[in-house]
Amino acid sequence: MRCTLTALGLVAFCIGYAQAQLQPAELVNTIKTQGLAFEEHALFRPSQQDDPALSRRLDDYDVLELDDEALTQLIFEHPDHFSLSLPKSGRSQPLELELVAVSPLSVGFSAVLASSGRPAKTLSGRHYRGVVKGEAGSVAAFSFFEGEVMGVLSSKSLGNLVLGAMGKERSAGQYVLYNDRRVLSEQNFDCATPDDGPDYRPGQLEMPIGYRDPGDCVRIYLEVDNDIYQNKGGASGTTNYITGLFNQVAALYANENINVTLSEIYLWDTPSTYYGSDSYTLLTQFVSQRPSFNGDLGQLLSYKASGGIAYLSGLCNPYAPKHSFASINSTYSAVPAYSWSVMVITHELGHLFGSKHTHACAWNGNNTAIDGCAGYVEGSCPNPGYPSGGGTMMSYCHITSVGINFSNGFGPQPGNVIRNAVINASCLQPCDNGGGGGNPPPGDDGCEGQEMALSITLDQYGSETTWEVRDTNGHVLYAGGPYADGANGSEVEQPLCLEEGCYVFEIFDAYGDGICCEFGHGYYSLTDSSGHVVASGGAFGDKDSTFFCLPFEPDSTSCLEVDFNDFEILSFGGPQDAGYYQLMNDGEILRIGNNAWKSISLKYEVTPHTVLELEFASSRQGEIHGIGFDDNNSISANRTFRLYGTQDWGIGAFDNYSGGGAWVRYTIPVGEYYTGRFDRLFFAADYDRYPYNSNAFFRNIKIYEGAGCEGTDAIFSPPALELTTMNTPSALRLYPNPTSDWLVLDLQSGEEGQASIQLFSVTGQLIDEQRLGVLPGPNQHRLDVSALPAGAYLLRMIVGEQQFTERFSITQH
Repeated sequence: MRCTLTALGLVAFCIGYAQAQLQPAELVNTIKTQGLAFEEHALFRPSQQDDPALSRRLDDYDVLELDDEALTQLIFEHPDHFSLSLPKSGRSQPLELELVAVSPLSVGFSAVLASSGRPAKTLSGRHYRGVVKGEAGSVAAFSFFEGEVMGVLSSKSLGNLVLGAMGKERSAGQYVLYNDRRVLSEQNFDCATPDDGPDYRPGQLEMPIGYRDPGDCVRIYLEVDNDIYQNKGGASGTTNYITGLFNQVAALYANENINVTLSEIYLWDTPSTYYGSDSYTLLTQFVSQRPSFNGDLGQLLSYKASGGIAYLSGLCNPYAPKHSFASINSTYSAVPAYSWSVMVITHELGHLFGSKHTHACAWNGNNTAIDGCAGYVEGSCPNPGYPSGGGTMMSYCHITSVGINFSNGFGPQPGNVIRNAVINASCLQPCDNGGGGGNPPPGDDGCEGQEMALSITLDQYGSETTWEVRDTNGHVLYAGGPYADGANGSEVEQPLCLEEGCYVFEIFDAYGDGICCEFGHGYYSLTDSSGHVVASGGAFGDKDSTFFCLPFEPDSTSCLEVDFNDFEILSFGGPQDAGYYQLMNDGEILRIGNNAWKSISLKYEVTPHTVLELEFASSRQGEIHGIGFDDNNSISANRTFRLYGTQDWGIGAFDNYSGGGAWVRYTIPVGEYYTGRFDRLFFAADYDRYPYNSNAFFRNIKIYEGAGCEGTDAIFSPPALELTTMNTPSALRLYPNPTSDWLVLDLQSGEEGQASIQLFSVTGQLIDEQRLGVLPGPNQHRLDVSALPAGAYLLRMIVGEQQFTERFSITQH
């Protein structure tokens, strides 16, 4: 297959549709048609300071001063819509921007660190899009972070205006609002895209008659080079900068009725493996080193090289790369160069989706050029000169007197090429968060199905929290998040309307630590119209899932309850099983340990609606503690639901047990993960290395279809101290927690001997191991953790036959 290269950038998108507002002007109009007002927020005032050097770099600018308290209040209130006033010289009144809240991030978005492969702890901002009041055809995109604002606005009369912090004066709250015409014209734009490839078909240049499916999105993966990471001061600064840029890019696509969402940012917090000095080399390295990624399209961002390059492979092509490269700039002559980076990324996205340059002899249905801003044409056709109304995103008009006006967008023909490409793509999915647009207004028809209510109390890191409701075909019916950070304890209320049938509610945490209890006491509950709790929780890992059917019947008794007295406990897994089992409390509890895999003979057909409910406890952590169905005597990772353990093996969606011997109830929608006919239910307490002393306890096992069993209200019971036969020391305490340099271990030991201290990542990777002597009574040990990156960790201490596992966190050093 031949792949045609094109130059510059990348991002994630969705096709616009009538059922959700997408264009910034439509977002604003929707608010107004509801009779709602745009409350003014004045975050800026004219500054008394000026930099004389600015007049040598810019033709039209204003120096502004940020009101930090007003910004903090805005972020705290996070209004759905508001008016932002910007002082502008030469005008009797400030510019007034009418802005509406949007979410440019996909459900499940995360910023992943290259050093650990884990999401970074970052505080997210608030993103808005809208218009300049009174300026028809205008577009604006602004992002607000703790202590910082970044944005771009564009209209026919104003041109492109950029607002950003002034380099070295950023800490003093000094901002510049400037027209970017001169900045764009003076920068070197080297687009390495040859305008070859097949001619456009007539239909590609025409406006699509209709849209295929509402909400189809292209999810974009962005990989950020280490030079940007260093320049922006770490994970939080880089994530803010990239998501802010993306919001501006996404606004330009939204203005064309094309929706874009950001699925993941991969942050090179260590020196990257990209060493090329030109865009072609960097793109080929990106393709080679990142053949797959979390998104439909991917882009490498760097300060290296200039311009950019992309493959003209199109969407959903399984045999060609879906990669691009964009060289962006942080500043130009000490002023923020947001619009330059936005132009580069947006331009390359256009190539990636099939649009050629406007100076290519490929347009108008007769293979002629739209403009001649490059000073030449690509192909054999006349040079049409400069466009009278200014250039568009796929042109080189920024180097001419007419310039590129963002409010012109792509222009009709390049825009139609991109719209048709997205509409005809077969691999895209509905926008899981409503896309980058605003939420449609509530209708007046009422709910003709089953009314539900979702309530979420957020923890400190709301940006990690997303959720969705799916039907049994996997279609996302409702979705929400991510939310703002720093709003610990704030509540989200979401009404739902569902027809009779079965559904899956799933809540996600991008960092993998749930919403309770390390960084706040988050909690969620999903209730029906009668007040019955269908799903609830807060302490989970990456996600928590609940399968339910409507109408909800909490008193349903159609379920299978396991009484261990009715079964023979069998060895499972062949040589994998080297442990023991014991029936306790008259057969109510199955105890297994010392590297045990056991099973009972149980024939059951798992359907998409099958749910496994149980209570689990453990006082000695091993490598894999789990349960599942099987139809043979070999252990299988894709059938084992891991509840606890140090190994990342099996289905880990329910691995959130915190140890200590407490009973915890699990509700596992098995049918979401696999279906089929099985003849056994198995149990695992795997620990096949010294000291081989893991244990696991199971009780109250119930299997049912959909609605549940009678009498399953109790989720927790007191710690099962009777589960362990050892003399448990009174406590192992870690402090301070979180910490940044030293961790103190306080151990109350019941015996003299040697203790082993093991440090694990949350994925189960052994990081360090130490040995020390302990005496009966109180013992204290200081552990140096200053060399470890910020994140969550597990510490395990083994003293003789006694074992303790505690979790702690390291903050930024």
